[in-house]
Amino acid sequence: MLVLAGASLAAFAQAGELNEAVVTVARTHQTTLATIHGREAHVIYVGQFNDCEAVSVRTSGHDQHFRICDSKVIDRNTVAPKWPAGPDNKRVLAAVVQNAILYGQASQSDNDGYQIRAQTLGTVGASCKNLDVLISFDGDLVDHALKKVCE
Repeated sequence: MLVLAGASLAAFAQAGELNEAVVTVARTHQTTLATIHGREAHVIYVGQFNDCEAVSVRTSGHDQHFRICDSKVIDRNTVAPKWPAGPDNKRVLAAVVQNAILYGQASQSDNDGYQIRAQTLGTVGASCKNLDVLISFDGDLVDHALKKVCE
């Protein structure tokens, strides 16, 4: 019985780590790198969706999607669809990236309903900027990348 109780406490502690990281990112709107379940995880702020904050946790290529509503963490148990990188979608992505370079941030939906968001994180040298680019669908993370763009 003691071993079983210890296993339950360990599982509860790991769930606590995950929830704490998700709530912190939802509150700050800042993507972060965290250690969850002893593994490196990217905790990514996706945005606001239906009066809740959307946050995804990416570990080893696996995404887990959450909504935080009134400080309650809700695991969506969903798999986001793959972004259809057709010519029209790529034009929207390029426009969002260019507008983020010019204005600091930009977002737009493509014809398939995917939300594309980009923001500058700072400059590197005289002519380069770091960009945070995010694609989501229905409030779930589809793709996320940090890019260095030089003019």
